[in-house]
Amino acid sequence: MVPGQLRRIRTVALLCGAFVLAALSARITRIESTPAAYLNPPADANDWRVDAAPTGSLRGLVLDDRGTPVSKARIELIPLELESRRFFRFELHQWTNVRGEYAMNGVAPGQYLVSIHKHAAPTNEVPLVGVFYPGVDDEDAAERISIYADNTTPLLPVKLRRLDTTTVLVNVMFEDGTRPARSNLSFHNPQFPHQAVIGNEAPEVEGGRGSFTLPVGFEYIARAAVRCDAGSRIETRESRPIQHVDIVQQLTPLELTFVIAGDACRLWELD
Repeated sequence: MVPGQLRRIRTVALLCGAFVLAALSARITRIESTPAAYLNPPADANDWRVDAAPTGSLRGLVLDDRGTPVSKARIELIPLELESRRFFRFELHQWTNVRGEYAMNGVAPGQYLVSIHKHAAPTNEVPLVGVFYPGVDDEDAAERISIYADNTTPLLPVKLRRLDTTTVLVNVMFEDGTRPARSNLSFHNPQFPHQAVIGNEAPEVEGGRGSFTLPVGFEYIARAAVRCDAGSRIETRESRPIQHVDIVQQLTPLELTFVIAGDACRLWELD
């Protein structure tokens, strides 16, 4: 092989080597510039950990206006950093225990807002008006909470206002007057648009007769539904029309009748 050919081969080899090194460098730069939180998403939303980074925690207590501990109140930690709020709002959450206590561990250092049952509609089980810490209705007035690495931030007890409740009597039937053996009720509170049904459940009604307890002072959108066995598929039928129910203080229970579209059907049975 002549010297000129050797020089060309060496030049090509050097250029190829430089290209590979540049590509690897760019790849490494992209990986290193990606926040660890995106590369390592949390396995548990209540325990937000960034690998190899120090974290902090906070704890607090929720009571009602009578001083009784509140259990099952949803606590949400909302990051103030814009990018974090865009992707992870409402992801850092927990519920209070039977003593009204909550503790959130493994939280990345930074500033946060704390909402206490603010984004969940009041229910019979938790008939309470939510707030932002330290007890305000407006997010702009909420206190900014600082979380520091290797430290626990204690928060003052927060009191929630308890609402009165009323019981609604429920009738469910098909258009032919037959009452289904099983049906499900759903009540939606439009003041909480991100929650499809209050309590995140549609309780079952047996024999077309039942009741549902609701916090007073809200308008609800209510419906009933059954699941019919349509052979190769499950057919869901809902009551019509959808009922708009304004719950004010009731001296006697309100009664609602839900009419399922069509005649009685064979209900789908879970195998």
